[in-house]
Amino acid sequence: MMHRRLFLLSSLCFLGCSGSDEPRRHALSGTVVVEGTAVAAGTISFLPSPGNSAQPAHTSIKDGKYRFQQDNGPYSGAHRVVIGIKSIADKEPNPETGGEEFAGQGIKEAAAPRRQANDQRAPVSTKLQWEVEYTVPEDGDDKKDFELGG
Repeated sequence: MMHRRLFLLSSLCFLGCSGSDEPRRHALSGTVVVEGTAVAAGTISFLPSPGNSAQPAHTSIKDGKYRFQQDNGPYSGAHRVVIGIKSIADKEPNPETGGEEFAGQGIKEAAAPRRQANDQRAPVSTKLQWEVEYTVPEDGDDKKDFELGG
């Protein structure tokens, strides 16, 4: 009988102390568009704003879409969202796979004007990173689209 009471008491404490007030990660997905065009490749990071002691969350953007699972998603609360895109100038052939992959060029090199076959300069967006504020709702909103200007 004593064991049964101890089990019930510890179960109630566990349920009561499980921390529904504690922040939790959220599954979150959406699209990233710059001036009406889906971002081909890049990264998105949710960095907690001052006063939010949660851990940051990072994932990649591919074909204009990003997706966090619940185990790696952002925590609820205010965040500074940093979105970085890779320009087409960053792509280089990969001799091992035969496909194109992004090279580790810096922003300065990636933003430099490229020469076309007819030797005219092709316009290249100089902006490769954006920062926006976003609050991940406590109820776990699972969709957030970002429409950015150039």
